[in-house]
Amino acid sequence: AHSRLQLSRRERSTFFHAQQFKMSRFATMSNALALCRVVRNGGLRSALTCSRAGVLGDALLARGITAPMATATSPRGFSASGFALDKTQTNLASMIEKELNTEKGNYESPEELKSGPPTGFTLVQTEGCSEIVLTRDFESEKISVSFICDDEEQHDMDSNFDEGGEEEGEEEFPKETVFFTVDISKPNTSTLTFDCVTNGSMIEVTGVSLESETDTSAYTGPPDYSVLDDHLHQCFDEYLEARGINEELAGYIMDVTSDKEQREYMRWLQNMHSFMKA
Repeated sequence: AHSRLQLSRRERSTFFHAQQFKMSRFATMSNALALCRVVRNGGLRSALTCSRAGVLGDALLARGITAPMATATSPRGFSASGFALDKTQTNLASMIEKELNTEKGNYESPEELKSGPPTGFTLVQTEGCSEIVLTRDFESEKISVSFICDDEEQHDMDSNFDEGGEEEGEEEFPKETVFFTVDISKPNTSTLTFDCVTNGSMIEVTGVSLESETDTSAYTGPPDYSVLDDHLHQCFDEYLEARGINEELAGYIMDVTSDKEQREYMRWLQNMHSFMKA
């Protein structure tokens, strides 16, 4: 009986260990399956982190269970193929060339410019530059009239030429105007500057200042030209007219500005076409 009791205890012990082994194997298999699911969904790094037993992860690695490799996907939508780029560039170059040929066919230098600037003035302009300068000497003075062929920003900023901006009874300037600056300098002294605008027949002074060459903080004059006395306005107008700032110059400024702008536009088209063909 004692022997059978011992045997029973051994059997019970053997049975107990066998059950533990089975449960351990079942738990191991369950953990392995769960780990595999994590590997598929979150990658191997997440699986090893989530695993309670690092040994199990090592075992899976040893058996060759690895996370699936990420596959590179190309973005949808915009295609940067060489064919597409070449096609758009060719189309654009063709359209620019068509526009250039049209502008060249329609271009004709104004008859008024063939005789040159008004008497006493010298025209200074550079191809590719939008600035135009007219210079002349008057006794000991150096006079410079400068303007920009495409200065639409300054035109938009000046509220005096907005629609409805003129007082009743005043003559309204047309929108086709050119702003220009007259600088009058004498040896070893300041520079007298007039801000003007013209429509090709009339000239209106919008500002006057006396600029010091040495003191940049010096007072240069009233910021609002309109507050000056009307008689002073008239004297300034006569002062400018005596130096050639008159109706003839106003017409020339309008003509040379229009011609310069057209020529620079055609130059720009030519440069654009050359860029597309490069």
